[in-house]
Amino acid sequence: MAQILGKPLYVFGLDMEQWYWWNPTLQQYQPCEGMTEEQIALSTLQDNTAIVGTREEDKAVYPTLDALFQRL
Repeated sequence: MAQILGKPLYVFGLDMEQWYWWNPTLQQYQPCEGMTEEQIALSTLQDNTAIVGTREEDKAVYPTLDALFQRL
C-alpha cells in the first residue's frame, strides 16, 4: 500500500539483519546502510506509522525493534 501511495517504505531483512528502503525511481529495495537519520524519512514513529511483522519469531530482531520504538 505504501508503494502505491508513494509513502516512505522501510523493511527489515531478517536474513541480512539490516534495514532496506523502497526506491520508487528504481522500483527496488536498497540497503539503508550508510544513511544518516536525516536521510531516512522515518526517523521517528508517527501516529500514522504502520508496523507489520512476521509470524516467525527471530530474537535477533529484538534489538532493532527496541531501537525503533525508543525513537517515540
